[in-house]
Amino acid sequence: MNNNNPFTPLLSFSQVLSFVYVLYLGDEAVYVGSSTNIVNRVKDHNEIKFDGICYAEVPFKERKKYETEAILFYRPKLNQILPYEHPQYKRIG
Repeated sequence: MNNNNPFTPLLSFSQVLSFVYVLYLGDEAVYVGSSTNIVNRVKDHNEIKFDGICYAEVPFKERKKYETEAILFYRPKLNQILPYEHPQYKRIG
């Protein structure tokens, strides 16, 4: 580390930024996911047919909670298991 650097890194970039995203086919939400690298993660979804995406920046430590809430709200057909322990739902679909 350069001792002349006046900036001290507190967190890595991936610990600060994370996203919850919704993949759409027409007007239907078909999949909800979360990632710290949304571009690469969406590229990984080549098996999912979609023509639109919406996303929101969320706190890293709470991304699975927000993803779960989005799954419960949209009820996408390709999400079957919740990523976060939810008091009312263990499995959907």
